[in-house]
Amino acid sequence: MTNMELRRKVGYRPRKRAARRAATRHSARRSHAAFLALGEDACAAAWEMDTVEGAREDSACLLTLLHRPSRPQLALPLEEKTAGCVAGALEGVRAVLGADGTRRVFRAVLTDNGPEFSDEVAIAALLGEGRGETRLFYCDPRRSDQ
Repeated sequence: MTNMELRRKVGYRPRKRAARRAATRHSARRSHAAFLALGEDACAAAWEMDTVEGAREDSACLLTLLHRPSRPQLALPLEEKTAGCVAGALEGVRAVLGADGTRRVFRAVLTDNGPEFSDEVAIAALLGEGRGETRLFYCDPRRSDQ
């Protein structure tokens, strides 16, 4: 039997399979357990970084930075949801605050494991991470409660 002989099959579109996403791996010093080991004061004063996507047909998205204790939120527009665009947006924040201001404001930043945060070296450098210190931390995979 051919597809043309099957009346209903001809009317359906072929299904598209989503491309498998490679899991992002990060070092143990950037884990959520290492973030919790900072202490209660540092965890409470941390920033949360995430992206918010627009409509499905629109590629625009926002990089959001939320300060936990005081609840101000920075929303920076991104052209695409890529690691390069995230680094570019953080370069803009660093240009406004300066290197010392960035180090003082962003003491600890917690983010998810999305592909837009995969360039941990560039993001950590833009947040003012010095040699031997850690300012950028990643949540565990599949844990929305972190």
